[in-house]
Amino acid sequence: MTDNFTTSRILIVDDQPTNTNLLENFLKINGFKHYLSTNDARDVQHLVREFKPDLLLLDIMMPHISGIEILKWLKETGFLDSPMRVMVLTAAIVTGK
Repeated sequence: MTDNFTTSRILIVDDQPTNTNLLENFLKINGFKHYLSTNDARDVQHLVREFKPDLLLLDIMMPHISGIEILKWLKETGFLDSPMRVMVLTAAIVTGK
């Protein structure tokens, strides 16, 4: 990543549009200009190759392809050896009695 984080390229992957919208708004308010998001984990391979993110904000529990499977793909293809960093995001609803 560069010294000025606001120039970083950020890819957001979360199956919940509410979460991607929240993260996009946070980035925009804080001066970030280079970000993309997808709600379909099947887009990740293409987007990582084309967008070349500095940071991947990755949900773990998603339909079709889990965040864990994406991490395995990133490792197998060498993307985790690149300057790209991954931040894992997840939410769980806990119900109690």
